[in-house]
Amino acid sequence: MLIKEIKYGSKEYQQALVLRNKVMRLPLGLNIYDEDLSEEKDDYILGAFEDKQLLGVGVLSQTEDENSLKLDCLCVAKEIQSKHIGRKLLYAIEEYTLSLGKNSIVLEARVTAEPFYRKFNYTSLVQKFMKTYVPVEHILMEKQLVNSC
Repeated sequence: MLIKEIKYGSKEYQQALVLRNKVMRLPLGLNIYDEDLSEEKDDYILGAFEDKQLLGVGVLSQTEDENSLKLDCLCVAKEIQSKHIGRKLLYAIEEYTLSLGKNSIVLEARVTAEPFYRKFNYTSLVQKFMKTYVPVEHILMEKQLVNSC
């Protein structure tokens, strides 16, 4: 498996949108193509590939805190979610974040994903809340990163 950066607007980015839509929007009766994703042109997008097949994607954006990035999305194809792709992608995202000189990641996890992030030492910061554009409960989480070098 290869994890690499995906350029906004590229063919691989289009694959990422299809995957994100299938896994995260369509099950809720939503469509990612109805959203304005133009701000993602400034984001860091990483994809996990097997040959040319996209297995998972993560999207990181800037925060007001210059030492932190926000993980806006971590998505793995449903049929392979038990194959540790998410774990490997999350580790790569953490290393990538450190390589940019940042030392923490914040995220708004769906409550159903909270146990996954807890396994990797993410801590909850607030009570559960609803997002307006994705009508499922979320929780704000954070992890302080430590450079392993």
